[in-house]
Amino acid sequence: MIDTISRGLLGKVGSAILDFYIENALWINGLVLAYALIVVLANYARQQIEGEIKQYFNKIYGQNLMNKGEAWFKKTLEHNRLDWEALARSTWIPIVSKNHSIGLRFKSTGSLEEIFTPDYISTLFADEEE
Repeated sequence: MIDTISRGLLGKVGSAILDFYIENALWINGLVLAYALIVVLANYARQQIEGEIKQYFNKIYGQNLMNKGEAWFKKTLEHNRLDWEALARSTWIPIVSKNHSIGLRFKSTGSLEEIFTPDYISTLFADEEE
């Protein structure tokens, strides 16, 4: 009875999609789980790189970076560029993702520069304050 009601609400196209899902649920759920695990690994890689960036700034400029703004980080990064290749080598995971994102990027110097902008780096140190 529940099946009849739900299929009536779904219509022909929805019922066809439901049948496809029921027949292939193992593969579909396996792909979703695999992607979720890859996203977790990419977030772990991003966190490792964040730690390396924090360590670098703390070593060079001292511990009191919480009050510095985006403009200071932008100016500092223009004069003293980060070694993106060394940061990429800091983790074995070949993918990285932005914070709070399920999108994935291959770990390269270009993708790291896009993810770790001066604004984002300044928020890393602002989060330490809390």
